[in-house]
Amino acid sequence: MAEKKAEKTEKVVAPAKSKGAPKKAAVRETAPKTTPKRAASMLSVDQLEREIRAEAQRVYENRRAKGLAGDELSDWLEAEVVIKKKHRL
Repeated sequence: MAEKKAEKTEKVVAPAKSKGAPKKAAVRETAPKTTPKRAASMLSVDQLEREIRAEAQRVYENRRAKGLAGDELSDWLEAEVVIKKKHRL
């Protein structure tokens, strides 16, 4: 009988991938913290609300005098814009 030759099979393993230099954690730059504006720190919430209320009343009176459409919410929002600009808020 013919002799069978045993064939050896070798596993070929791919070399490990080089990771190179380890990755550094991403550093996130944040905006520098700013201190509150000076005018804002001098106003209390109550004072600010009173000013907005008074301005809203003026806006309402002007709107009514000119016969323009609107409501109290739009008057209040307009007054907020005016007062915030005034105090640079």
